[in-house]
Amino acid sequence: MPYWLEEILIVWNYRSRSYWLILIGIAAYFSIPLFIDWYWSTVELKGQFAGLEDLFASAQNAKYDKRGLFFMLGCWITAYKFYFKDRKKLMGY
Repeated sequence: MPYWLEEILIVWNYRSRSYWLILIGIAAYFSIPLFIDWYWSTVELKGQFAGLEDLFASAQNAKYDKRGLFFMLGCWITAYKFYFKDRKKLMGY
């Protein structure tokens, strides 16, 4: 096993906040667009606005897909910072 992988596993073993941030970011990336898709599937517009229902749903899906991506990237950047802080505390460098 490479040394860098052992180091990552040791740091995650003692201080797992960066590991959990990575997992939260991945979960948010998939759950935010799924929630918005579920929400827009229950919306029904009536009358002359019924034709706009699919347009609104697709626009909101695209917007919240980007928000899920940015949330995931933000979690990963924070996890990167926390990992190096934890590594410095544990390993001394």
